[in-house]
Formats: sequence, C-alpha cells, structure tokens
Amino acid sequence: MGTGSAAEGHHLADECIQKSGLKFRAEFTFKTFVLHQADGWMTGFLSAERSRSLAGRLGVIAPWLLSAAAAALPLLQSARAEAEPLLAQASGSNRAYYDKAKRELGEPYYSMYRIVDRLARANALDQRPWRVKVESAYDINAFASETNRLSIASGLIDQLAGDSAGLACVMGHEMAHHVHRHIALKLKDAATARQQVIGQAEEMARQQMVKEQSRRNWGVLTSILQQTTGIPVPVPIRGGDSPEELERKMNELATNAEQDLLAASRTMEMESDRSGYEYMARAGFDPQGCMRMLEVLARQSGAEFETTHPAIPRRIEQMRQLIQTKPAATLAAEGKAPLRASQALTYDLSNDRNSLRINSRIAGSSQPFPDDL
Repeated sequence: MGTGSAAEGHHLADECIQKSGLKFRAEFTFKTFVLHQADGWMTGFLSAERSRSLAGRLGVIAPWLLSAAAAALPLLQSARAEAEPLLAQASGSNRAYYDKAKRELGEPYYSMYRIVDRLARANALDQRPWRVKVESAYDINAFASETNRLSIASGLIDQLAGDSAGLACVMGHEMAHHVHRHIALKLKDAATARQQVIGQAEEMARQQMVKEQSRRNWGVLTSILQQTTGIPVPVPIRGGDSPEELERKMNELATNAEQDLLAASRTMEMESDRSGYEYMARAGFDPQGCMRMLEVLARQSGAEFETTHPAIPRRIEQMRQLIQTKPAATLAAEGKAPLRASQALTYDLSNDRNSLRINSRIAGSSQPFPDDL
C-alpha cells in the first residue's frame, strides 16, 4: 500500500502535532501531544488518487534526483470495526488475555491487535514487535513506515467495518512490506538512481565543455589562417548542444529514472499483495476478504491508473489467480500448528508514545538475565 529521512528534496513529510486515540487504562492513557515525522519512504496501498499525487511529488523529475521521504498522516480517534467470529475463537489463558485487551483497548485497536497477533503467530512473524497506529484522516489508505510500524487510516477501517478478513488482508500487506525490506530497498534504489543521474548529467556537462573549448580553439586557428592567407574560414556557430537541447536531455534522464523507480514500486506492491494474502489465509481468515478490500480501493478515483501502485484491476486479477492456485484451506492448515503452540502476544504503549506495540513472543516469555539463571 506506500519509505530515511531526507534533508533535501521533495519531501512528503508533513510535520504535524498528533494526539493518540488509544483508550488504555490510566497508566497507558495518552495525555500529551507529540510531534511526529516519518523517517522512511511510505510503503502502502494508497488509493489511486493519493498514489497519483504521490507520484507527481517523488522528487525525481530534476537531474539531481533527490531522495523522497514519506509522510505520516495526523493521528486520531478511531472508527469502529467489529470482529468476526474468527477473532472470538480462543481458549484458556488466551481467552482471558483477549478479554482483558478488549476492555483496555477498545475499538478499533482491539481488532487491530487481534488481527496482527494472529497474523504474526500463524506466519512466524512474532520474533519482533509490531507497532500499530490508527490515523485520524478519513482516507482509504494504509502504509508501512519506520521500524515495523503499521498505519491504517480511519476511513479504510470504516469502509471495512466488521470485516476482520478484509482488515487482515490490509495488515498482512503492510507486514509484508517490512518482511521483504521494501522500505530499505526503495531508499537504496532512490539513492542509486540519484547518483546515476548526477553522473550522467556531469558527463553531459563535461562533453559540452569539451565541444565549446574545441569551438573556441577552432575560432583562434581560423582567425590566424584568415590573417595569413586572407581567405575567410567559417567558424562553427556553437560547439555543443544548445541550452534548450541540453536541458531536454537532462530531463529525459530524470524521467527515465523516475519511471524505473515507479516500476520497482509497483513490483513491490504486487509482491506484498501476494504475501499479504498468504499471511491472512494461513491465519485462517476468509480469503475473499482480500477481494472485498480491493473492491473498496477499486471504487476510488483513478483506480485504473498505474502510478506508484499497480492499477487496481491488475491487482484484483492477481488476487483471483492466487486464491485459485494457493487454496486458503491449504494455507490455513499450515497455520494451525503454530497458532495452537503459541500464546497470545502481549501489548503495551510503544516507546514512541503514539502507537500500540504488539510485543514479540520473546518479550512475552519474560526471558531472564543470564545471571538470574
């Protein structure tokens, strides 16, 4: 769906004062405003209209091709999303812990916690903590940014209200961006493209200078010949490209680099769609939830365009094929054993003070210090 910080260039990062909507008990209640700025490229499944806007601001349409950064949307109060029966399936200590979470977190954080907890345990993605944040903007959007942070806009939660499988597909997609290191790879690709364009532009400038110097040298020689022989010798009007032609060539370099970055971004989105489906199906969610989620995106303006994200019809077609070639029942069978063998992941207020941290299985096991063994 869309990633470090860039000191220069076309930023998408809007610094904004944010306030949490998490409804913890007293010890976890948010009482402070925080200033937050994402330090990575945003990798998410933007609605097509927002994706087109992002594409136009990537910062690669100039020869120097500056790195892009991603924005974190303002934080909010959340819209409600009712959990489907799957999230009610728990036994023993897990059931008691989930009851506690439901009382402490409220919606939509409780459902987000349950979904990420199940996705992580069923897919062996519980070795590290995950951070979840519900954004206040009523956007049809979700994105991965920073370290293991999963953000989802209240508008998308509202449009998938009560559809835990659809929301699981969203969160699985964002988790996949982190698993596949898409944020780091986008930054690397942008930096590489920037250096390539700079190098090519410098070479063009060098060649232009050589040609201009040759023209000046030829002018001196023809002047001497004309003075000694009396015969006029024509001098080239210019030794290289005109300023307009040189600018056109440099813009072409930047445009080609931009198109390569956009194509790479679309490839990453398709990969995250595939992995997100596998994660949610392995966790036992209804595979049609992914189709319902994509249908919500398909109703957005510009859904048919290829930008930072593939056109929605192409994503829908890939999802149809995935559901046929990788049956959900087979994937769900793979996830049953790890789900049964693991305990519910614990949660806390993240140290960033504005997101819910879903702890790793290691944190939940209370590993002792070596000298306590």
